[in-house]
Amino acid sequence: MLRKLIGTRPYATLDDVAAVFGEILRQLAQRESTTVVAFAEPSWPVATDAANPGANPTWREVTRRAHEVAADHHLLWAETDPAYARVPHRDSLYQPDGVHKTVEGMRVQADALLEVLLDPARELVAEKSLPEALGEKVAPTGDS
Repeated sequence: MLRKLIGTRPYATLDDVAAVFGEILRQLAQRESTTVVAFAEPSWPVATDAANPGANPTWREVTRRAHEVAADHHLLWAETDPAYARVPHRDSLYQPDGVHKTVEGMRVQADALLEVLLDPARELVAEKSLPEALGEKVAPTGDS
């Protein structure tokens, strides 16, 4: 985007960015007893992509490469593009700058993450509440 707005060259290439994401995922995969969910940001809105030709194809390639690394290390993967596609006016999930999400956009992303965390097949939450499953202390309710 900077190239379009102020005429600068990007600081990193697609390969550079994908390599950094891959290394982050590899490092996270080495943490024992830690559940890692790799989370893919959605594609850019139409106006942002139009102002920055190639932004979405480039981002999709970075995401594809990160997904490969996550799969190689058996990390969980949360995908946001399908969730964003279900919203009738997808671009309304972004602030006017076309980069940052609105509150509703963040909710859609949170739902995509929760879909992975709460999937019974993954047995991450089992019979615990989500805060307990995430290791948070939960105050007694008095129902015991």
